[in-house]
Amino acid sequence: MPSVFLHDPPRPDAETFSLLAGRPVNAHTILARPGLMFDLSLLDNLFIATHLGHAPPNPVAIQQLDQLFMRCGAPIDWPSLAHSFPEQVSATERAKIWISRALLCNPRVLQLQRSDWPIGSLQAAQFQQAYAQQFPWRQLAWLEAHAEEEVIP
Repeated sequence: MPSVFLHDPPRPDAETFSLLAGRPVNAHTILARPGLMFDLSLLDNLFIATHLGHAPPNPVAIQQLDQLFMRCGAPIDWPSLAHSFPEQVSATERAKIWISRALLCNPRVLQLQRSDWPIGSLQAAQFQQAYAQQFPWRQLAWLEAHAEEEVIP
């Protein structure tokens, strides 16, 4: 299992993001996947690393998440997170939590699978634009389904 760093890594330079040039990437990469613990509130799911003994996220990171989803037109309803559970909210609300949880790890490259993206008020194109504005030093990579995930008779 890869290590998760809760400190700010150095900002990447242009060489780091040479994905399109076919060169190797030296980056802290997180693949955000939809997986929440249904017996924990949304707030506890978001801050699961804190519950496991890691340092809490800094207030700047929380503010960045808030700004990101406001730019998307889908703000996080912070007061309700402590009282809502995953099965009580929409797929869009759950997605904001698992994406935010990945972003709290401060990755240089955030990977999202198109098949995991919720259909609803959080549009992928809006998110991509807001992400680029909020985190210009980070890379967002959209992945298609992998061959190993396909069912082969």
